[in-house]
Amino acid sequence: MNDLQENELYKQPPAVPTVHLRAAPLPGIGLLAVHLYFVVSSGENSQWERWEVWQWRNAFSQPKNTRQKACGHLHVNLMAPLSEIGGGPSFMVQTWDGVAAEKIIATLHEHAENYISRNRYLLWPGPNSNSYVARIINYAGVPASLPGTAIGKDWDGIFNFKFSLDPFRLIFQTPLIGVKISLTEDLELNLFGGTIVGINFRFQELKFPLGRGIIKLSP
Repeated sequence: MNDLQENELYKQPPAVPTVHLRAAPLPGIGLLAVHLYFVVSSGENSQWERWEVWQWRNAFSQPKNTRQKACGHLHVNLMAPLSEIGGGPSFMVQTWDGVAAEKIIATLHEHAENYISRNRYLLWPGPNSNSYVARIINYAGVPASLPGTAIGKDWDGIFNFKFSLDPFRLIFQTPLIGVKISLTEDLELNLFGGTIVGINFRFQELKFPLGRGIIKLSP
């Protein structure tokens, strides 16, 4: 989908509940790091909304309209769906519609005022905008694959260790290094919060630490 098509896309609501996950390159380091955010609509007659965690708390000095909301670092409609943040045009990462989209939208609203890190923000190692997106997706229980350049996506505290046998899954994360091993989902080696190398079996993608951070192995 090109820029013109995306501009047209957000001019009217979709026919069914829809969620877009977008990424905007960061100023100065856009080749190495992106900012993730959601653009959502509950369906027919429901306008598109942009949900994201921002570096400043309650960034609205004076909301332009009633659709702009803030709770700490969490903001709704701080910017338009396609607005970049200074590092170049945003791009689509993943889309959901129907039941999966409904789950994400319900989760966004459920955690609109009680998101656990609404009053905390650290560009590195987290929690940041990418930590928020990863947590919402996890709460909603929908399948997703986040770019290798989404630094902070694996943030869950200074030390995070999880292990299960059925299905087999090992997660070990620190701010400096981390690893995720699942023989049915994904394999990742992380350094400084980003993915150095990884493969997602479900989505058939390779992950790497530059640019869009993902290469699709199948159309």
